[in-house]
Amino acid sequence: LIDVCEAVDHAHRLMVVHRDLKPSNVLVDQHGQVKLLDFGIAKLLDEGAPALTLGEDQPMTPLYAAPEQILGEPVSASSDVYALGAILYELLTGRLPTPREGLPLAQLAQAVSRESVAPPSRTLGGGHGRWSAGQIRGDLDLLVLTALHADPQRRYPTAAALGEELRRWLDGLPLRARPDHWSYRAGKFVRRHRLPLAVGGLVLLALTVGFSLALQQGGQARHALAELQRDLVLERQLRRDLQTRWLESQTPVQRQAWLRERLATLDAARSPRLAAELQLRLGQTLVGDQPEAARSALAAAEALLREGSGEVAHWQSLAQTWRVLGDSESAARADAEANARAASR
Repeated sequence: LIDVCEAVDHAHRLMVVHRDLKPSNVLVDQHGQVKLLDFGIAKLLDEGAPALTLGEDQPMTPLYAAPEQILGEPVSASSDVYALGAILYELLTGRLPTPREGLPLAQLAQAVSRESVAPPSRTLGGGHGRWSAGQIRGDLDLLVLTALHADPQRRYPTAAALGEELRRWLDGLPLRARPDHWSYRAGKFVRRHRLPLAVGGLVLLALTVGFSLALQQGGQARHALAELQRDLVLERQLRRDLQTRWLESQTPVQRQAWLRERLATLDAARSPRLAAELQLRLGQTLVGDQPEAARSALAAAEALLREGSGEVAHWQSLAQTWRVLGDSESAARADAEANARAASR
């Protein structure tokens, strides 16, 4: 959906508002490229959808339309943001955010003025969809409800902002829609950097012990401490590179080469979680054109995650990638691990 947001934002920057975004108007080709269809003619190409027209030049599908479209108010890029939120809601829960199907226009306009959207985690309480309520509750609830806000001014300002918020959620970063509070940001930071913080604690302990040993053993203790500090610097540099170089890489081939190079130099036995993240990212880049190589990388990532007690987000990402490869058994296994770790928090 991040790619869809980027495609919609590209249209907005060309001063084009789609006004009829829905799943049937989003195409992903064999190369994984997102294409938007039916700019302004959705009713002609999709007669099966319950569409209506508020004037000669405003075709739309009411199930995904923003309230201002149905009420005949001015339409803007924010209307497309609402539709993207509705698509995301349906992806997460298997249901639409509001019950509109089958309503005539007059009743629909009345319903829109009174409707409220339940958080997707609450809608998912019955066990529908591919996600559990625990995976969605909290930040993802807030993200979806912000995109679906009845007031256009209180939604994400652009489709790009929605896509960036999704990317921040996937990376475990604080959401921009969340009120800024030190405890929230601190919690996000700790969950995102458990390994470096744990290593930092060990380094502090090592420094204390090293100081004592230095009084007794002199040069030998200083040499051991220097090696530990050098390893820590290298590991921190790799994590920074993973955040920056990964996003800056222009092609799958470049990403694959970069990841393989780092895996060759990393001591997986000492840093199983970091090695698992690298293998997972490698598998995701290979899914489209090298499925067997992708399976091998994902299997290695799964083994390393078990060894290093991987985070919930890692297991969720692994499950999603297994699904893309069509391996439902492996996806179910990864989902079970994610749910077990989420329940133990």
